[in-house]
Amino acid sequence: MARKLALLVGVNQHFGGDIRDNDLKGCIPDVIQTRNNVTGITLARDVLVRTYGFKDEDIRMLTDGRAKKYEIFNRLKEYAAELEPGDLFVFEMSSHGTRYPIRLKDGTLTGALDCLCATDFTWDDPVLIGREIGKVFGHVPATAQVVFILDACHSGKQFRDLNPGVRLDTTAPYRKDRFVAPPVDVAHRFRGVGQVPAPGQTPKHVLLYSACDFNETAADAFINGGFHGAFTYHLWQVVGESKPDASYEDIRRASMKALQADGFAQNPGLEGDPAEAALPFLGGARGVVPPTPPPSANKPKPSGFFTGYGVGELPESAGFI
Repeated sequence: MARKLALLVGVNQHFGGDIRDNDLKGCIPDVIQTRNNVTGITLARDVLVRTYGFKDEDIRMLTDGRAKKYEIFNRLKEYAAELEPGDLFVFEMSSHGTRYPIRLKDGTLTGALDCLCATDFTWDDPVLIGREIGKVFGHVPATAQVVFILDACHSGKQFRDLNPGVRLDTTAPYRKDRFVAPPVDVAHRFRGVGQVPAPGQTPKHVLLYSACDFNETAADAFINGGFHGAFTYHLWQVVGESKPDASYEDIRRASMKALQADGFAQNPGLEGDPAEAALPFLGGARGVVPPTPPPSANKPKPSGFFTGYGVGELPESAGFI
């Protein structure tokens, strides 16, 4: 019997790594059930159970001190090995994000890869990147579906070419970039290549939502009485408002419009096979749709729109520097 599985990761605080004095506030609320009398908000866990038929015991969570890079990565490998035809696996991660330069074995710099920052993130061992995730889920069984929802800075273009984007507006109360700047020695490695994403290809049966484009930042913000990632908040808000058979691409477009209406200048992306992106989001709604929170008081500001799917492959000789 087909299963619905999920791993939800939220990292507000950082322990034992290279991130100092740069904690966030909205990453854990992104993935836990946060309904209360103040916000009326339901996010990932509750929506998966109430609306899409996930069993509570099939949803695992890792937060802060338990959300270590190898703990996350090893669990992803376990899920990938266990997937069977017809299964649905959702991985949502809200955290800091950054970029890391890569080079071929001959020393040629080829571009940058996005890094998701676990609680113990270090610049010497940036594990959680698009290429590594692509390897883990490179052989998803036919009819199975894997969905990534990444709410971190520079999370777009894991597998796509670069598109122009816009900078996050940080003028509103508590809008913090989910970005970790590289140290001088790492930043110096970008010389001559810029911060262009390295080419790659989305694995078959994998769809990846990103909070923003590769050259944009994602907002950690105070919205309607609580702290959240702007993308995560608006994505699940849109899910609650959408028709049961709304597609993955429908959800992306509606999320982008909702972010724009609330004044967030970031462009959520969707990567993968266009035919799979046209399928109903998480197989279609099955249960009661959670109540939609009232719109934010933030004023609309213009933002660019784009979408796309990647081609090309990253050479196997590429490695970290």
